[in-house]
Amino acid sequence: MVAATHNLPTVSYESITTSLLPAHYFYDSEHYAREEKLIFERSWMSVGHASLIPKPGDYMVRGVGSQEIIVLRDNEGEVRAYYNVCRHRARELLQDKGNIKRITCPYHGWTYDLSGDLLHARNSENVPGFDKSCWGLSPVRLERIGGFLYVCLDPNTPSMREMYDGLHKDVEDLEPELDDLVHSHQMVFDIACNWKIATENFLEAYHIRIVHPMMYEAFDMSKYYWEMHEFYTNLTTFARVNEGMEIYDWNESERTDLPGYWVWPMFCFERMPGRAGLFTYNHVPMGPERTLCVVDFYYVDPKLTEEDRNEIAYVDQIRREDLVSLEAVQRGISSKGWGKGPYMVGPNVTAELTEHAIMHFHQVVQRYLEPNGNRMPER
Repeated sequence: MVAATHNLPTVSYESITTSLLPAHYFYDSEHYAREEKLIFERSWMSVGHASLIPKPGDYMVRGVGSQEIIVLRDNEGEVRAYYNVCRHRARELLQDKGNIKRITCPYHGWTYDLSGDLLHARNSENVPGFDKSCWGLSPVRLERIGGFLYVCLDPNTPSMREMYDGLHKDVEDLEPELDDLVHSHQMVFDIACNWKIATENFLEAYHIRIVHPMMYEAFDMSKYYWEMHEFYTNLTTFARVNEGMEIYDWNESERTDLPGYWVWPMFCFERMPGRAGLFTYNHVPMGPERTLCVVDFYYVDPKLTEEDRNEIAYVDQIRREDLVSLEAVQRGISSKGWGKGPYMVGPNVTAELTEHAIMHFHQVVQRYLEPNGNRMPER
């Protein structure tokens, strides 16, 4: 079953038969630098969850493209984002994560409050015309879906509600207790592959029978379907209930589907059968041939149950099975024996086997890399 697409051009399968992206897009350092500027620094990028900074003064530093961003909770409980740089001589201000009462530059001692205002600049009272109100931290746009936090460095990029029209409701339907979720567990996989290779893997089920035989037996892939939007795609299948195939005990659960959402450019929501909760994949680019796959689990009750641990162990196994193939693709993509591979698409290709979502992902990548860059098209 394939759900209808939304706001997308009609596909001519005959006109697109091989990969849109050339091989060097996956390993060339100069091309990667273009992606940093034209994709990562102009898109809504995941920077974590509000439950990671629960108290006033809690902060975390995140990389977005070539930039470092501070995400913190101010004294009024509002989550804010700033560039991690002092406005005086460009010294980086904070590292990693922690809790602070104010932000003090380790170089010359300029001090900012948690709302970003400059509190103190030594000797500024003797500088003619110096106005502290003009030298606060540089803010970064920040939006959220439930507690999930996103930043965008480009002032011209549309808001998340405009760009990802319908996504907020879809995620709320995916997890009705969305606003009550808290971070419960994290796994990080350091993968020797390009971020696009890691993202593509989420966008198709073609590999599941070969790479994930346990998953293929436990889920009914004949019921797999996708629903495509302009900047996000839903991919869903269903557990085999009461067939003796469950990986852990989900037969008594009210939720036996396995829905996942890819959100441009490289963030993914997913929910396993079982109790309230979500887990996410963030394919964090670390260079042209290195990606951190950060997998975070969120539950209403952060205390893990046996079922939760079984779910986490299952996701860990799936990721490790994928890792082998992803790194092998990265090694192979520079082979002189490969140029551009075909997309497995067509009006009669089943949802389980189609690569339509990968083709769409490549189309969006191309749009962002065009000379004038991507802008939301007229509807």
